[in-house]
Parts: sequence; structure tokens; C-alpha cells
Amino acid sequence: MFFNHTEPIFGWYLRGGGLGVDLFFVLSGFLISTLLLERAGEPLRLFYMRRALRLLPALVVLLVVITAIAAVELDEGSEYLRADAWVLAYLTNWAQFFGWFHAGLYSHLWTLAVEEQFYILFPLATIAIAPFTEHRDTTYFGLAIPAVVVASVVLVAGAVTCSPRLLTYPVIVAIGVGSYSLYLWHLPIIGLAGDWDSAPASVRIVLALVGTAAASLGSYFLVERRFLRVKRHVGSTPTKAESDPLANRAAREVTEARRPNR
Repeated sequence: MFFNHTEPIFGWYLRGGGLGVDLFFVLSGFLISTLLLERAGEPLRLFYMRRALRLLPALVVLLVVITAIAAVELDEGSEYLRADAWVLAYLTNWAQFFGWFHAGLYSHLWTLAVEEQFYILFPLATIAIAPFTEHRDTTYFGLAIPAVVVASVVLVAGAVTCSPRLLTYPVIVAIGVGSYSLYLWHLPIIGLAGDWDSAPASVRIVLALVGTAAASLGSYFLVERRFLRVKRHVGSTPTKAESDPLANRAAREVTEARRPNR
């Protein structure tokens, strides 16, 4: 997905970013289905509180920083303030569809809107269908089947074609842990670097790569991790799939992989 947006600075881009978005939606749906199953019967407000703590803090920081830059450097402050409202309402996809959204540095956030709409509609759908089933868990399993099947195919294919230890490499683990911040910041940084026409292409490339890495790391360590600690205390005992699932699971995999064979 990162290299799908690099044309402004690299002069080329890799096709297939849409496939990454599809995979993101499938795995996100699988994760949320798992969380709902493990917390069946818990008040939905706790589910939504945890989702808000996971997604909103880093997003708000992004909006504040980019809106300030847009106002000072691009003279588009009012346009970005309007866009902020669409983003925070998680309606970016609809605003783009109807032509009401013109903040180019936020153009990737439509996927976050779709994800949040799923978070809202999927639990409500399970509640609506539950009275027509004998057991509430049956409803969750029935609605989760499509996501589980597709995700299983993807994961099995990956296991067959790649070394299982690939996902335990520290660099891969780090990218996974900071993937949300990387997702938020990559396009704005690439867009800003690409607009610096007076700089050589090599300088813009370095700025895009270093700037994206720095912004993502700062967002994760200074914002995300703080609120993840708060999130873990919302509701009942955290499930195995929650919070930083990739960090927790990958850390165990790394430990196991480094142990000498006996």
C-alpha cells in the first residue's frame, strides 16, 4: 500500500494496493468477529470505548498536525477543517463519493471510515438477528463465517508460500506493531515531500521514507501505546486477540524461534 502511493516522488508506483486494502478489510473483520465472540454478552458500549481508544487518539494527532500544515503552507486550512469533520464522523468514503471531500492528504482515510462503519453495523446486526436464533453465539458464528473462510484461505496460502519464521523477523514485527500509525502518516508525508518541487528527487525520496518512519514511530510510542494501556482496563479481562495482538503473539514467536532446537 505504501508503494502504491509513491508516484509523486518516485515517478513510479507498484500496482496492487487495492489487494492490500481488501486483505486489511478481511483480517480486520476476522479480528472484530473474534473479539465479539470472546466477549459475547458484554455491553456494546465497552466494545465501542475500546475501539475509540484504539483508533481516535493517533487519528486526532494526525488531523491537528496536517490541518496546521495545510493552513500555514498550503493555504487550505478551511478545506482541511471541513475534511476533519468528515474524517472524525467516519464518513470520508461517502464525502468522497459525493464530491464533498477535497483534502488530498487525507484521501486514504476512506478505508478507516469503512472499517468504523463495519464496527458499528456488525454488532448491531448480531443483536437484531439474535432473537431469531436459539443461541446468541450461533448468530456471531453465522455472521463471522465469510470473514473466517476468506481469512483462513489467505493465511494458509501465506504459510505454504512463505517461511513461517518470516513473520517473526524483528523488522516485520515492528512494521506490524506500528502498522496503524504507518497507515495514517504515509500518504500525508509522501504528498508533502512530493510537493517540494525545488528539491531533487533523491532528497524527496529520503524525506518521504525518513519522515514516514519518524512520524509513525512517534505516533506509536508517544500516542498509541499510552492509550493502549488505558484500553486494556476497559471492561473485562483483555482477550488474547486484543490490544497489540501482533506484538504479543509475534514476541512469543520470536522467543520460540530463537530457542535452540533440543
